[in-house]
Amino acid sequence: MKLSRKRNLLLSFAGALLLGTGIGIGFGTGKTVNQNQIGFLSSKINSLNFELQQYNQANKVAKLKINNLKTQSEKLQLFVKDLNELNLSSENLSDLSSKITQEKVSDDGFKAFEQPFSTWKSNLVNKISTLNTTLKNLSSNNDSLSGETQQGINTSLNKIKELLNSLEKIAFAFTDTNSVIKVFESIQKAQNTFLAQLTNIISLITIEISKHNQATNELNEEIAQRDEKIKELVKKLTNQLNFYLKLISRLRKNLKQFNKLNFEQVDKTTGEKIKTKINKTLKLLKSKETHFKQLLDQINQSLVDAKNDNDYSSVQSYDLNEVNKGFEKIVNEYDLIRSSVISLYEKNNQERGLQIVNLQNQNNALQSQIDTLNEQKTDLEQNLEQTKNDLTNNLASILENQITTLSGIEQTIRNSNYLDSETLADNLQEQINSLNNLKDKYNNENYKETFIPTIKQALTSAQNAIEQYKQNIFEPLKSDHQRTLESLNSTKEELVSTQSELNAKNQEIANTQNSLNAVRAELEQNKIILTKTQETLRTTQSQLEGLNTQITTNKIQAKAVYDTAKALYENLKSKAQNFLRSISQNVNFSQLSTQLAEVSPTFDDNTTLEQNQATIKSLIELSTNLNNAYQSALQQDYDSRTTTLNNTISSLNGLKDQLQRNINNLIQKQTNLSSSLNANINSLSREYTDIKTKANKVKNKAKQWQIDVSRIEKLLAISNLNNPRNNLDEQINFINEYITRISNLTTEVFELQNKIITKTEKRITKNIADQDQGTNDQISALNNSLRLKEQQINGLNKRISNLIDQINNKIWETHLDEKNSQISNLNQQIKTLEKQIEKGRTDLTEMTSKYTEYKNLIFNSDWFSWATTSENYYDEWFFGNAYSTDSDKDKYGKFFTKFNPGKKPQIVAAINSIKVLPAKHIKDTPFKFKISYIDLNDNNKIKTIIKNISYLDALERNEYAFSISKRIEEPEDGVTQITEEFVVVKYMNNLGFEFTNVVATYFSDIPRDNRLFDEMTGITYEEPEYDLPFRAKNPVVSVVTV
Repeated sequence: MKLSRKRNLLLSFAGALLLGTGIGIGFGTGKTVNQNQIGFLSSKINSLNFELQQYNQANKVAKLKINNLKTQSEKLQLFVKDLNELNLSSENLSDLSSKITQEKVSDDGFKAFEQPFSTWKSNLVNKISTLNTTLKNLSSNNDSLSGETQQGINTSLNKIKELLNSLEKIAFAFTDTNSVIKVFESIQKAQNTFLAQLTNIISLITIEISKHNQATNELNEEIAQRDEKIKELVKKLTNQLNFYLKLISRLRKNLKQFNKLNFEQVDKTTGEKIKTKINKTLKLLKSKETHFKQLLDQINQSLVDAKNDNDYSSVQSYDLNEVNKGFEKIVNEYDLIRSSVISLYEKNNQERGLQIVNLQNQNNALQSQIDTLNEQKTDLEQNLEQTKNDLTNNLASILENQITTLSGIEQTIRNSNYLDSETLADNLQEQINSLNNLKDKYNNENYKETFIPTIKQALTSAQNAIEQYKQNIFEPLKSDHQRTLESLNSTKEELVSTQSELNAKNQEIANTQNSLNAVRAELEQNKIILTKTQETLRTTQSQLEGLNTQITTNKIQAKAVYDTAKALYENLKSKAQNFLRSISQNVNFSQLSTQLAEVSPTFDDNTTLEQNQATIKSLIELSTNLNNAYQSALQQDYDSRTTTLNNTISSLNGLKDQLQRNINNLIQKQTNLSSSLNANINSLSREYTDIKTKANKVKNKAKQWQIDVSRIEKLLAISNLNNPRNNLDEQINFINEYITRISNLTTEVFELQNKIITKTEKRITKNIADQDQGTNDQISALNNSLRLKEQQINGLNKRISNLIDQINNKIWETHLDEKNSQISNLNQQIKTLEKQIEKGRTDLTEMTSKYTEYKNLIFNSDWFSWATTSENYYDEWFFGNAYSTDSDKDKYGKFFTKFNPGKKPQIVAAINSIKVLPAKHIKDTPFKFKISYIDLNDNNKIKTIIKNISYLDALERNEYAFSISKRIEEPEDGVTQITEEFVVVKYMNNLGFEFTNVVATYFSDIPRDNRLFDEMTGITYEEPEYDLPFRAKNPVVSVVTV
């Protein structure tokens, strides 16, 4: 459509979208599509070349025929010339009569006629023989004669043969006057027959020459028509070459984008091969592009030479196979590169996906282990006083981590481009300051009252800030999905590194767990030993008490008790020494070392029983002290190991949280990327549907103008693709396919619109010429008015002359005083009349100037052209000028229905809008306006309507309309068109009134099948089209208050 608004295709958006996928699919949607496109273009070029060869061959054959016809025409003209030389005239009879004189007849008698008659006969026979020979040559040596001419020549040959036979039979036996007359009449009859045949033959040949000339002219016209066709075909061939060049340019651009990708990070060897292939293909593209441009230059030069020589039969084309093979090689190389890139990234994506699954499994296992360790930690904390110290350390760590996390978030928000980022960052900074102030205000006793509320408040504020930041930063992140993808790759690499660290930490946890289990087992064993030792000591004590009573009688038993206590002491001492050698922690075991340094007392059989008893008691005390020191050392070692384990658990919890955040970020990024692709797919689907709707309308309009629409019909026949929901590669291919379709449809729509516009300009030119005729009529009327004014001025000048004559007469008839008075009065009248004449002349000049100015201003304005010459070219809703919008139908269609009950207009457009600020309102006085409009049906005359609007109506109704004109037409058989032109008046209080000039059209049911059948989907759908004339014939040009 010429004057409708066009939606711009967002090819730049489509290009960015391709790059955003991270694998740069680029041109086309795969090898199959590229091969199909090459096949389509090859078929098209084959067809064009075949037509071009046909036209060239036809031109050559036609020119050969023209040359043959020219040659035959020249020969025929020579024959005519020869035949004209054979023509006989009255000179023959004059010669004959000059030879037959009265004296000769009287001397020789009737024999005087013999010699002249014989000469006459001989000359006639010679000419007839010459004619006979000429006709035989003409008949036998000219195949281009028509059947009618050939038959006429054969008939003449037969008559000539008969004529020669009749001449041979004439005998010169003159005996009387009758015999002379008879011979004379016979020769004269033969001569007349000869002249008749000669005239007939000349007429036939002349007609044949005319036919040759006519055939030559027809062939020349056919050659001229085929020359035009050849030029059109060559233009199409050059357009195809230009199209190839554009595709090569796009391929080069895509390959350069491929070349910028960092394939080496995925697979160094494959990446280097791809880069090498890309560079090699770029060189191939350069060479093919140069070759194609040379072919294009050669064709263009051949066109110039053909124009100069006026011979288009030798216009150059190009080798289709060579061009197709060259372009197919380019596309094949490109598809190989594209397939390699896709395969590389698919393999990488599969590996990364497998890594993510493994990490999630490991994370689940780690979570289970952490839960188990937390349970053990809870059990240990119930029995250990060191828990409070651990709690203090954990709170400090949490506080530091929270401060660090919030600081990072605050710095991220502050560095962002979000409008309120400074406010959010300041709020977070306040929470960070409150956390810093909390460091000296809590301990392990009051942390519930001081630490927890402050942390919760900080977390709540941070969460609110993060949520607000997410909401406001989402759209920019959506548009920066390229960086998201790169971040995704980086995150995947970090996950690999985290996996290694996690494996190391898992090993460390396993070692720690083993150590903890060993310590726990050893502690349990020591507890059992200690219990047994205590029981043994109690037994020994009881034995000692028994020995006190039996010491005097059983010294041997004292020795056994000593040995038992000694064995227990040595066993305990050995375990303590092994324990000291096995520990590596920096724990103070000086008490145990002191006890180990003590020397055990010796048992002397020669001493008294009391001394032996004291020795045993000393040994028991020494064993008890060593056991207590050993148990204390074990407890200290266990506490140290528990503290280390708790620190390890805290560190692992931090790593687990960090890993979980990384996984959540990765999942979020994948979700964002998928959402972005889905949004782009939905947007492209809607855009593709819109462009197909527009293309169908343009196609139908082009059909009305008898323009070839086969190409756009093929594009529209392509079926829609299903929306791939969860497959990134299919989503990317979907986007590329739809971008290609939109680009092809847009190009074809623009070409059809250009052709439609060309034909429209011709019609508009005709309409303007018709309007100019009306304008010329008005100018003629104005000139008539000027002549009338000039006649009035001449009349006034005559009146002045008469007055001057009256003055002169009065001078002689009255006294001097009366004469002076009259002269004064008459002079005053003369001046007054002269002023009136001058004012009339000035007013007439100004009126003429203003009329011309306003006429040109109105008739040359864009809105007047749009309103009055938009026949068959309009948008479905509006004209596309400064006053119309796509909501005109909703705003003004109701007034059309009011004027035409039961009918809703299909097309509504505002063509002009005028605002008027009336004078201050006077009570009980209506507003009065004069509306001026142009009547195109009445020689473009300006007509007026007076409208009174009461103050109450203006306040209550606010908006109403009145009609200017209505037209009921039948532009097509069976179609009724009702066009209403009206003015909508809107009262805007202190801003005055707004007068909107609207034209609306209603079409009855159009008697044609405008259903469209999609062969690919098998769906039939309705698409209403309104391609009938739509234009204003009474546009409003001014509104003024009266």
